[in-house]
Amino acid sequence: MMLPSMLSQRPLRLVLRYGAAVLAVACSMLLHAIMTSWVGPGLPTFIMFYPGVMVVALLAGFGPGVLATALAGIVVGYWIMPPSWQFSIALPVDRLAMVLFSAMGLFMSSVAEIYRRSRRKAAAYDQEQALRETRMENEFLANLLEHASQPFAVGYPDGRLGRFNRAFEQLTGYTAAELRIFDWSSTLTPPEWRDPEKRELDVLIRTGLPVRYEKEYIRKDGARVPIELLVHLVRDAKGEPEYYYSFIADITERKRSEETLREARAELEIRVEERTEDLKVANETAGAERRRLYDVLETLPVYVVLLSADYHVPFANRFFRERFGESDGRRCYEYLFDRTEPCETCETYTVLKTKGAHHWQWTGPDGRDYDVHDFPFVDSDGTALILEMGVDVTDRKRAEAALKESNETLERRVAERTAELKTMNEAMRSSRAAALNLMDDAISARKKAEETSEELRREIAERKQAEEALRRSERRYRSFVEVTSQFAWVTDADGRVVEDVPALRSFTGQSYEQAKGPGWAAALHPEDLQRALEVWNRAVSERTLYETEYRMKRHDGVYRLLLARGVPILDDEGSVVEWVGTCIDITEEKLAQEALQKAHAQLQDHARELQETNRELEGFAYTISHDLRAPLRAINGFARMLVDDYGPSLEEEAKRRLGVIEKNAIKMGLLIDDLLAFSRAGRTAMNISRIDMNSLVTEVVETLKPSDGPRAGINVAALPAALGDPALIRLVLANLLGNAMKFSGNSPEPRIEVGSFERDGEQGYFVRDNGVGFDMKYHDKLFGVFQRLVTDREFEGTGVGLAIVHRLVTRHGGRVWAESRPGEGATFFFTLNR
Repeated sequence: MMLPSMLSQRPLRLVLRYGAAVLAVACSMLLHAIMTSWVGPGLPTFIMFYPGVMVVALLAGFGPGVLATALAGIVVGYWIMPPSWQFSIALPVDRLAMVLFSAMGLFMSSVAEIYRRSRRKAAAYDQEQALRETRMENEFLANLLEHASQPFAVGYPDGRLGRFNRAFEQLTGYTAAELRIFDWSSTLTPPEWRDPEKRELDVLIRTGLPVRYEKEYIRKDGARVPIELLVHLVRDAKGEPEYYYSFIADITERKRSEETLREARAELEIRVEERTEDLKVANETAGAERRRLYDVLETLPVYVVLLSADYHVPFANRFFRERFGESDGRRCYEYLFDRTEPCETCETYTVLKTKGAHHWQWTGPDGRDYDVHDFPFVDSDGTALILEMGVDVTDRKRAEAALKESNETLERRVAERTAELKTMNEAMRSSRAAALNLMDDAISARKKAEETSEELRREIAERKQAEEALRRSERRYRSFVEVTSQFAWVTDADGRVVEDVPALRSFTGQSYEQAKGPGWAAALHPEDLQRALEVWNRAVSERTLYETEYRMKRHDGVYRLLLARGVPILDDEGSVVEWVGTCIDITEEKLAQEALQKAHAQLQDHARELQETNRELEGFAYTISHDLRAPLRAINGFARMLVDDYGPSLEEEAKRRLGVIEKNAIKMGLLIDDLLAFSRAGRTAMNISRIDMNSLVTEVVETLKPSDGPRAGINVAALPAALGDPALIRLVLANLLGNAMKFSGNSPEPRIEVGSFERDGEQGYFVRDNGVGFDMKYHDKLFGVFQRLVTDREFEGTGVGLAIVHRLVTRHGGRVWAESRPGEGATFFFTLNR
């Protein structure tokens, strides 16, 4: 039974198998000789031949094993067993060994053959099982492809279609029989797509890497359907292209979505351009008004300055800069008074508490006196500022002081003159009585004539001395009137000019004849004449201080505004003897006040325009934010659909890009949410009530604590209550505490402290952390929208949170600021009403 099997094998295989038997015996003989020479003649006879027979039987089978056994017996019997070189065995032991070796060789060959046949049967069974499983798998894959919802097709380079599934038939509208006779490259593909497809297939043939491209199919009904193909290449044994197999996706809905998205984007761009143009026009108009207002403010002979709640100077006009220098980002108390802390009592910041105008006087660092007017002012971003205007009244005060001194001197001299006149009159009356007595004495007693004449001469001499003293007093008074620069005047009790006033005549250009009596009133403006006379008559009748303003024509024909003041001079009986007074030219001061009032009105108009523009911008941001949500949802939804539907067939780069799209769409959504929150922060109605700040901070901290990961140590001190809207203040605390947790998260031991303070009658609170901190030179950018001092790679965020905080605190009438150093954490302060 074994022989026919052996004879049926191919000759080369037989030669190799039986040659292995000969080679194994030869190797065993060689090993026997080597071992004998090494250990001596006592080596067992067949010890080296058993392994050879066993190896040949296992590897080559029964026949080669029997041959190896026979050859080993011949070799041992002829060369090894005595007598050597003969085919005879002398010793019975050797004969027994020969028989045992032969039997063992046959036994090992039989066992090895049985083992080999079992292995062949098992291999055949395994091969059949593998073929059966392969068939089942192929049938499963064929059924899977046949019933798959995604079209699949195999195409040959000559244009024939091989295998395709039902989805492909449904996609093209053709039956299987029709598709098998078509040329896919010409019948299904439109002419304009053939060259682009050929270029893609050339790349596939050249590189061997799958290619993905888009094209269109012409359906049986003539309609075109956009598709996306993922094409693979299979080569034959020679390396030539054998066929292509393609996974095809109907991208009609995607194209519609892309078209919808393009239309939405185009519409959005048009709307943005329209709004941008409107905003540009508004900005240009506001800019022109701002420049016009700036020019007015720059030319005013008064200082105009804006002060923020944190003592910075956002604006100062030229007058202020020339007097006090540039601020260069410093606080007002730093560069005006060289202080490190705010002034203990600052009149300016009274406005923030009273919310009303405030008037006070101030002596500046330059030593000059200023009449200061402070007004509450709201910036375009809602920030509460202080508008301060100061008029230099140093010259006016000096003039008033000089006038006061002049009036006092004049009154003193008038009093002296009056006393001298009284003395003179008494002397005259005494001398007249003495003269009469002398005459009576002369008539009655001539003998006393000489004595009486001597006394009369003495009295006459005294009267002459009194008259001379009176003339000197009048000359001194006239000299004072002529040299004074304040238009001093003297009238009689009825208001008529009775003495020459050179300064007044020099001003009006009148002669003394024209000005005397009531003539000086001819220089008054016709519109002011009646009112000036009424005030004068009332002062005369009531014998009170005369004070009024009127326009008087100067010698050059220009009317100037004068401040006239006068006082009555009374005699001992209380009757008015005369009026003395002064006139001061206040034209420049009045013009400055009018310019200041006009500037204030323009500033208020500009503030209203800015507020209106700000409201329009907020509405624009709110509308744009809502309009952006629809395309964002579409982008995010389609990206998610692509990942869900085509995830297994997508390349890693495509998956990464879709992930980037989703991530940025989500980030854009968060940015829109923050923009809406910022917009609502300026419009939401406030419900003011007393707030338990400790409870509110505890609620916010519990909300913000992470569920896993390191937690910052938060120390909340006892906080006083405040007045405000609880919901809006909760948003303020959430932003400040959220920032503190975020920016201190990388610290080895993150710590956050919440506390309170009082300063200048304000109730304040602070949030302090030991995070990364920031450079104070960027402080002015900190509370602006989209202003970030770190990158998204370091800390995520949108740059809107602190802008919301600033707006909400400002709406509550408070102020917010921050202090920090890089690497040493930051402290954010804000104030609220008690």
